[in-house]
Amino acid sequence: MHSLRTQIALALTLLSTLFAVALLYAMHIVDQQRRDDLLLRLGGEIQILQQHMGMQAMNYQENAPRDYLTYFRDVRLYYQDLLHVRERVGQILEAFAKGRITEALHNSSQHATTHFELSPRTAELARALHRRWQTFDHELETKLGNHKEPRLEWAAEWILAQHQDLTKQAEHFLSALEQDLEHRAERALLFGKLMLVAGVALAISILAWFYLRVLRPLQIAVRGFHTVATGDFTHRVPVPGNNEIGWLVTAFNQLTERLDSLLQLLTRLQRADEPEDALQVLSQTLPYLVPLDWVGLLVLTPDGRMQLQQAYSDGHRDTLGILDFTLQGTLLQECLHSGAPLHIANVGDIARMDPHYRFLEVLRAHGRHEAVFIPILGNEPRVGVLVLASRHPNTFTSEQLSQLNNLSALFGATFARTLVLTTNARLAAIGQFTSSIVHEIRTPLTTIGMALEHLAGLDDLHEGSRRRARLALDESRRLGRLLENILLYAKPLTLQRQPLRLLEVVDDLATQAPFDTPRVDIDRASLEALPPVPADRDRITQVLLNLLQNAVEANGEDERGVRLRGELAADGRAVILIVENGGPPIREEQMVHLFEPFYTTRASGTGLGLPIVHRMVQAHGGSIRITSNDEEGTRIEVLLPLEPEARKD
Repeated sequence: MHSLRTQIALALTLLSTLFAVALLYAMHIVDQQRRDDLLLRLGGEIQILQQHMGMQAMNYQENAPRDYLTYFRDVRLYYQDLLHVRERVGQILEAFAKGRITEALHNSSQHATTHFELSPRTAELARALHRRWQTFDHELETKLGNHKEPRLEWAAEWILAQHQDLTKQAEHFLSALEQDLEHRAERALLFGKLMLVAGVALAISILAWFYLRVLRPLQIAVRGFHTVATGDFTHRVPVPGNNEIGWLVTAFNQLTERLDSLLQLLTRLQRADEPEDALQVLSQTLPYLVPLDWVGLLVLTPDGRMQLQQAYSDGHRDTLGILDFTLQGTLLQECLHSGAPLHIANVGDIARMDPHYRFLEVLRAHGRHEAVFIPILGNEPRVGVLVLASRHPNTFTSEQLSQLNNLSALFGATFARTLVLTTNARLAAIGQFTSSIVHEIRTPLTTIGMALEHLAGLDDLHEGSRRRARLALDESRRLGRLLENILLYAKPLTLQRQPLRLLEVVDDLATQAPFDTPRVDIDRASLEALPPVPADRDRITQVLLNLLQNAVEANGEDERGVRLRGELAADGRAVILIVENGGPPIREEQMVHLFEPFYTTRASGTGLGLPIVHRMVQAHGGSIRITSNDEEGTRIEVLLPLEPEARKD
């Protein structure tokens, strides 16, 4: 009971209980009052209906019908009214006898069946009255006889004979009912007064205790919190007492220590230039914040698999080596698709659920029982997964998982940056090496080509040797084109932007083979309607040249041919060049590799045409989209952004 939490919980529980009891009792009183009003209304209705039935019987005897016409008039009027009264009184008395008012007695479809309780004495009177009415009603039914020609005179005599006794018994029951309802109202009023007095006393006591035990100690703590809030994480707030406020201050001091450690961790991560350095920093520093002992980095490879490149166990380089795993159908794929951390509470049990979970099986075999997958987001849509694991089950608390979730974006961005830096450095080295090799090969290859061209032109050369020389010459030219494409793809792109009319570029190409064929349809009107694009003329020419040449070759003899047209984007911020061609559609498994260097489906292709196009379009700030199917053929859309003043908003 010395704990503030217990005392506050007790005080709030008492106050909430009192409030809940008062509210429930008020609702009960309102509901009870509604039922009591309904009971009084139905009791009064019994009296009215009995009096009405007696008056109708008396009137019928005094004005008995003198002929058949009058009799049948009474059958329509008096008899139908009598049936209604019998049915209504029977329903009301049955409701009182059973303690249940049906929906029909509410006179409203908005109310369901209402249950109520009467005192034992009143309930017995209700049942006795109901039995008396059933006996009376049964005999009345006998008196009436045939419903087509009821004996109304006999019925009236029976009603008048029993009226006084029924009325007296009903009044006796209604008097008891009114006494029950009055006693119930008195008890409700007394209980309400007691609740009010208890609530006021409890509220005053709680307020006084709250000020003395909570507010005053909090003032001491808040002053210390303000000091820490200025950024001095080395400051420690004085602990005001051995209670929750003291524990709060202690936890706050621990938080500042952890925050200081976290800032140091983030600083070291930002200084890391290699994924291995960042992974080592995490493995050595993060265990002070979260209870983990294994850190691994999986990277998405170009063939769509996940490769475990590096791992650290207990702060030291792990000996697992480089392993690769299938991505399809795994929790790694789920983590990448969701873009959010994924907690694996029991690695062993989940690994046995699906044979695709081979990475989890490796973790289990390595003695890890709990793991967290953190997606690494970079310039590519998703580039990898950071794995934090522990050899102990149920290690991560909800607070620690929440902390990892908050840090996941920072960890992911850090590793994405280091991966990009590593990749860029490697690509830059490869690019420099490729450019050097291309320059070294191009000169001797030109010499070889000139020699082969000379040999192929000799008059006294044997025909077989001439064919071989020409074949070698064609191959040397193809190698020359390949070297030019490699150099174009590898070297940095520099753009000489100028306002460019796309129709002028297309007109320059339209007179060249193989585009000067009727099979190539150029929609000049749509191109002429496009505004000038800020672009490099040579680069855009290369883009159109590659796309049209690919389209012509892919179309073959298909009657649909090749069509080039342009349109303005829906938002008016870009123009779209559309190249459409017939021919066989591009298969789905080929579509994902179209922009990969050296991937080609043609024997004579270099596999650099579309990657070069993709790179040039991206350099202009644009994008390229390819769709293909049997019905419409292949469609390529190149989006090029406009200058702000040229946009149509």
